[in-house]
Amino acid sequence: MKHLLRLNLLIVLSSSFFFVSCDKIKDAVKVDVAMQTADVNFTIQPQAAGTQTLSEFVANLNIDSAIKANSSQFGINNIKSVKILSVKVNLLNGEGVNTFGALSDCKMEFSSSNKPAKVTLATLSNNPDAASSVLDLPVNSSLELKEYFSATSFNYTLSGTTRRATTQALNCKATIKFNVQVGL
Repeated sequence: MKHLLRLNLLIVLSSSFFFVSCDKIKDAVKVDVAMQTADVNFTIQPQAAGTQTLSEFVANLNIDSAIKANSSQFGINNIKSVKILSVKVNLLNGEGVNTFGALSDCKMEFSSSNKPAKVTLATLSNNPDAASSVLDLPVNSSLELKEYFSATSFNYTLSGTTRRATTQALNCKATIKFNVQVGL
């Protein structure tokens, strides 16, 4: 009887170890997928001095296909975490007062077709008053964006404060990169 009790106890302990180990293995199987919403062209219309929305634009991306292209065994349902990596905006036709030096600060907000509540991805404060054709906006890298990525349509809003008016439409290209972590 004592021997049978020990054997049962050993079986119970072994089983619990097996199930805990499976969870640890499952958690260890993760893949990071670098994802870019693409180079999105947009226009900032002439702006008066002050704080306002500079431009709104949409990027379409099939997240499921992008994940499968990088790791065929995973898909959109395997997303564990999404973090913003970088936000870069290039000015394609700047000259004179019509450069990013006209902006004293700016921010990039984000939403998606399945989660319309906007969240701020990146903020730039104290932008130098110098002719510039590139904005590298510091991102909020701790922001969890998983809930937004069950969509194929992503909305961006660039807003900011112009220190002086701009006089022409500014053609821009945004490159926004994310790290998508997928796993079992």
